[in-house]
Amino acid sequence: MHTARNLPAPKTRKASAVSKWDGFSATAKPGPENTEWGSPNNGWKVTLKNARGNSYTVPFYKGIGLPNTPPTAAEVLECLIDDANGYRNARSFEEWAGEYGYDTDSRAAYRTFEACRRVSERLDKFLTPEEFEALAYGDDDDDDTTEG
Repeated sequence: MHTARNLPAPKTRKASAVSKWDGFSATAKPGPENTEWGSPNNGWKVTLKNARGNSYTVPFYKGIGLPNTPPTAAEVLECLIDDANGYRNARSFEEWAGEYGYDTDSRAAYRTFEACRRVSERLDKFLTPEEFEALAYGDDDDDDTTEG
């Protein structure tokens, strides 16, 4: 469900730069593989924390093509926000399934849709609406900074 993408290597931020990910941390422990994938993967149990002290624990998986390093808060939150937005932007299961290439007659697809709904609801408890908006649609200064 929650999977890492090939993200660019982190750049060194300028001392004055502020990232949209500041205020969030992740603690990751090795977890079991996701057997539904049908291929090897690196499983993690990740606990996210925000500046208000709220936490959100979630399983997270990285394909074996990615380094087997603990996921960062940014990696996990990006995936969770993508899942939540997919659910929020669809007007129905059928629309969501069509957007992501799932068969609308598939029980497995419906379970995935429902999992995205639950992620959306849990993010509503973990993030303020302003944080969700900034993380989902805001620019990240890390993308534009250089060493210095």
